[in-house]
Amino acid sequence: MIEPISLSSLKRYLQTRRAATVLMICIFLMPSLSLFSISDSESFIHDQTLEGEAFLEGLKYDSAEIILSGLMPVLEKNKDWKNYCKISNKYIISLWRQGKLSEAEQIARKTLGICKEQLGEEHPETIRCNINNGVICFLSGKPMSITYFRKAVILAERLYGDNHPLTAEAYEWLGCTHESANNAMHAYRYLKKSLQIWKNTKGNNHPDLGNIYRYFGLYYKRFGQLDSAMLCFNKSKKLFDLKYGKYNYKSVKCLNNICDVYEVIEQYDTTKIIYAYALDLLSKSEAPNRYIYMMTYFNLGELYQREGDFLKAIQFFQKTLPLYFPGFKAEDIYSNPEEIGEYPYQVIKMVLFWKARSFIELAKTDSTNQLKYLKAAYNCYSDASRVIDNIKYQLSNYADLLNHENSHANLMVELAENALEIYSLTDDALYFERALQYLEKNKQMVLFASSNTDHDEDNPSYGYEQKAGKLQARYNQLLNMSTLWDADNDLAYFNERQINIKIEMDQLKWEIEQVHHKHEYRTKETAGISLAQIRKTLQDDQVLIQFTEFCHDYISKPERILSLIITQNQIAYYTIDGEQAYNLIAEYYNLISNRNPTVKVDSIGHELYNLLLGHWENLIDGKDIIIIPSQHISLVAFDALPVSFVKEGRVAYLIEKHAVWKDFSISSFVNYKDDGKAEELKVLAMAPGFTKENKLQIAMLTKRDTSLINLAGAERECMEISGLLNTKLITGFEATEDIFKSLSSEFPLIHLSTHGVPCKFNEETVRLAFSKRNDTIEDGFLSMYEVFNLDLNAELVVISACKTGIGKLNKGEGNLNLGWAFSKAGAKSVVISLWDANDYASSKIMPVFYKLLADGHTKPSALHQAKLEFLTSSDDLTSNPYFWAGFEYYGNNQGIISKSKILPEYIWGIVLVCSLILAVIAAMGKKLFANKEHLDAR
Repeated sequence: MIEPISLSSLKRYLQTRRAATVLMICIFLMPSLSLFSISDSESFIHDQTLEGEAFLEGLKYDSAEIILSGLMPVLEKNKDWKNYCKISNKYIISLWRQGKLSEAEQIARKTLGICKEQLGEEHPETIRCNINNGVICFLSGKPMSITYFRKAVILAERLYGDNHPLTAEAYEWLGCTHESANNAMHAYRYLKKSLQIWKNTKGNNHPDLGNIYRYFGLYYKRFGQLDSAMLCFNKSKKLFDLKYGKYNYKSVKCLNNICDVYEVIEQYDTTKIIYAYALDLLSKSEAPNRYIYMMTYFNLGELYQREGDFLKAIQFFQKTLPLYFPGFKAEDIYSNPEEIGEYPYQVIKMVLFWKARSFIELAKTDSTNQLKYLKAAYNCYSDASRVIDNIKYQLSNYADLLNHENSHANLMVELAENALEIYSLTDDALYFERALQYLEKNKQMVLFASSNTDHDEDNPSYGYEQKAGKLQARYNQLLNMSTLWDADNDLAYFNERQINIKIEMDQLKWEIEQVHHKHEYRTKETAGISLAQIRKTLQDDQVLIQFTEFCHDYISKPERILSLIITQNQIAYYTIDGEQAYNLIAEYYNLISNRNPTVKVDSIGHELYNLLLGHWENLIDGKDIIIIPSQHISLVAFDALPVSFVKEGRVAYLIEKHAVWKDFSISSFVNYKDDGKAEELKVLAMAPGFTKENKLQIAMLTKRDTSLINLAGAERECMEISGLLNTKLITGFEATEDIFKSLSSEFPLIHLSTHGVPCKFNEETVRLAFSKRNDTIEDGFLSMYEVFNLDLNAELVVISACKTGIGKLNKGEGNLNLGWAFSKAGAKSVVISLWDANDYASSKIMPVFYKLLADGHTKPSALHQAKLEFLTSSDDLTSNPYFWAGFEYYGNNQGIISKSKILPEYIWGIVLVCSLILAVIAAMGKKLFANKEHLDAR
């Protein structure tokens, strides 16, 4: 029988039970409490470090991440910066090895700053942090990876010489990056250097040499040495197995690489067996790795694509996506994760492109579902474009922007061609417009130092732009200086300073994005263009033609050239044979620029006209033509293309039937802002004179006789211009580079009549020669890099000099010549020369050009009329296109005189009649007055 419990007894029981519970909790928490008390002890940190390193060494990156991340706050609290940086570098590795690039970047950026500040730049952990930042950039698809690796190499060699594992690691990553970019020479050089250091420090067959042998295998495979590649991959796998055991993801990487070799020789059955074995190894691994699963699925997709089983290929590409987007269901092959475009990493971009290509191949073989497959590809391409944009937004300097545009140019052509094919099937102009937008993405490089930057202090990115602009200006100065030095040591010094500034800009960009994360800074780019914008800008009697080239890497000849045409009521596109166009352009340019007989020039020119414009004859008839040229098309003097032959064998040139001019991009064509013409139109006209020493220097660089260096016509040309417009005329020894730089921002019109001189080390880079006698500051040569640092507000810059239209060819931006540089520095329009500007022809054409401008003609119309007048008044010798066709105009269809100041013709008639009447009245009054005086005298 159970006795009843009294109330007082119950209270005592509960109190006792509560006390026991508290005691039990205290006992339970004692280890944790003691952990907190000893967590910052040296022994605890030492033990945890060893455990984290063991996980890292055993490829168990998720476990390493947990242990190492727990140490970071303790070390930071203790201000133990040496250990903090050491552990942080290992923690960063555990993150990027798992593909957690965003998290890895956050820690790597912060750690680099701490390493430099607390340990110094030449500390081993600072070097390792530079490598980590480089790896993250490499895996993200950012060109800054090479800069960080080069910095690590410089520091490691300075600290340890060229015989230390850290130096080997830096060279290894640098070689790997160049290999992935198809740069054979640099890849082999750096990989060979790394391998030699590894052998010297660890021996020929040490397990740590596994990575470098695999990278060498990738090099040999990419460049066709398959036997050597297979030897390297097998040796690498053997070393990985020796170090990590049979079931490790690094050996699976080697198996994937071996499969690549078998695919090249089309042994697909063997390849599938190896892939099955690789997946089996992964399933049994104690340390699964997301990246290697992605790599294997992706490579299987590529294999089935090679075999022609495109649906199977898409299914394997689709399998990679849930690895990065866990909630995504991969069964629907037409779907992509909604947030996929916001994941700015190389691997996602790659998957989307290959998936799209499989859909396009399906469209070729299945006419019933052709449009469905093309639209599925279009959706993949749209997402890939967003990924590419997000990669671009993170770039911090113009060199990387140019690199980005060049490396993505072919991909943008691929996207555009898909959109155009859908347009051809649907007649939906939105797809044509989308194609234009894709192609225009290659031409949106904006310099931070440009005067076009909006100086809005309320903009959170304003301070960044100011700092970045100053850094970019310093970088440009270093680039200019490095082209003038001969000594290798000096070049190395300038190269390191350039690397330091690029890293400083990159870190600055990241910092501003952290501070203003709600107003994330985006690299300035022109807003997307539309057909409506183009047609609003385009006049009824004008036609716009854009050329874009598809060129394979490291092959100068384009495979094909895409030509798009737009009028007020029609749009169309056409694909031109790239190799044929390249050969004709090269031959035409060489003939015309070397003043070959007119007959030869005209013969090739007529073929080129038929190839480039013949397809559009009906659409261009009776219209002015605006060309947006691609890199090689920029070298074509369209004015001198023969349209047809007339009596007595004479040709009719394009200039006689059409006004033709160029612009650097459609964006610059449609986004021109007329800020209003200056009340007083001022011209800065300069024609330098040269000392004997200057002449000798210019003669050597231009490969001319010194007697040809003085330009008698240049000074006469500038003087005639000064008679037409309000001109600050500077000639002779007063026309220095320093004076030009100090005055350039003050004038709406700039005219430079001088020599275009190639750089000593690079003939593609042309500089402008100035007088050196009275200049103690500058070297007398204005380079493209120095032009970037000008702050122009010019309506027009005329560069009356040799080959100012010649520059480095970029698949994105096109021709990076001096005219392009002036436009980036703020000039709204430019006139350049495609070849040696003839002194006589220039002195005849330019004054007429300025007279027509002063009379109210638009800039392209004025140059067109001036050249046409020269041609019609020329003799048999000077009618050769060499004399008159080289000058080209890039820019808008505006004049330099405000329209309000130009009276209509009927007003001029009224003014003339009124003037005559007043003259007659005055004459009659004078006669009456004279008669009155005569009568008074009598």
